[in-house]
Amino acid sequence: MKKMILRKGHRLRPGGAYPKTTITIHSTANANSTALNERAWLDNPTNNRYASWHYCVDESGVVQAIPDQEEAWHCGDTEGNRHSLSIEICESGDRVKTLLNAAKLAAEKLTEHGLTIKELRRHADWVEKDCPRILIDPVYIYRNYGWYWFVKQVEEAVESMKTEKRYNTIEDIPEWGKATIQQLINKGAIADARHLDLSEDMVRTLVIWSRFMA
Repeated sequence: MKKMILRKGHRLRPGGAYPKTTITIHSTANANSTALNERAWLDNPTNNRYASWHYCVDESGVVQAIPDQEEAWHCGDTEGNRHSLSIEICESGDRVKTLLNAAKLAAEKLTEHGLTIKELRRHADWVEKDCPRILIDPVYIYRNYGWYWFVKQVEEAVESMKTEKRYNTIEDIPEWGKATIQQLINKGAIADARHLDLSEDMVRTLVIWSRFMA
């Protein structure tokens, strides 16, 4: 993961603070660019488009351009731009390796934001556009590595993370549950704040309970 955040006030970083309710998958529609190329394009003075993204993935890894909580102009819909986290998938290089990197990132972000596989979206689900074309357009799909294959990879990665993950300190808790757990610690509802020993399901249950009681 390379954090290469656009400077504050950048014309393609609209800002704001919005909870993420979905994750939207895109592909770059550029057969030759890498994640670093795509990041450089955001700063290119000849770029006059109003389009941006949170993450871009290629065969080598991930580049982040906009913080998770902020808006990015990526799906032609105000609700989606504000409340959906965008992942751009590069079309160059080793396709399968790139897709697996993207699936792992999507799984991590679904988990971090307290979302499920049902909250995974395609750009085409927001507007009429052939995107991500490498996952939905037969002309661009590599072998049988299409959308349903990709969703399965994300789902398997999510399940793998669930069986392995336990949280022992407040710093370990994902952002979507951190405030709730901190409140419980402050109130003395959790006996040992230095050894929480909470599973993801336990954190999720406490968050739901807290929202219900509010």
